[in-house]
Amino acid sequence: MTQPRFDSDIAHDKGTATFAPMSDAGNRPPKVHWVVTGPSVMGSSPPGAHIRAEAKSVNSSRVTMRDARPDRWHAHIADVTVWASGPEPLTEETIAVASAIYWSWWRALDMHGEAP
Repeated sequence: MTQPRFDSDIAHDKGTATFAPMSDAGNRPPKVHWVVTGPSVMGSSPPGAHIRAEAKSVNSSRVTMRDARPDRWHAHIADVTVWASGPEPLTEETIAVASAIYWSWWRALDMHGEAP
């Protein structure tokens, strides 16, 4: 059986090359830079949040996102399961889903003038 695995090179490439669309106010959410800390764990700490992704199988991962703002330390933002079509796209799919959730959260804060 193949072990769950995140690919460091893919994480770096996708995290540095992917941008979110600008908000209605004309602001662009920050990039979400990913670091693989083990074969089945990667994380990111974009402004205002901590994101942890853990590979659960060769084609699924669990993403947990917590608020990192001082007044909301560790408040829950999201907890999702990501399914990919095979072991190769697991890193890409996880980054795409987690980054989109972060950007949606950030844009909601931006609409209220509270973006970190």
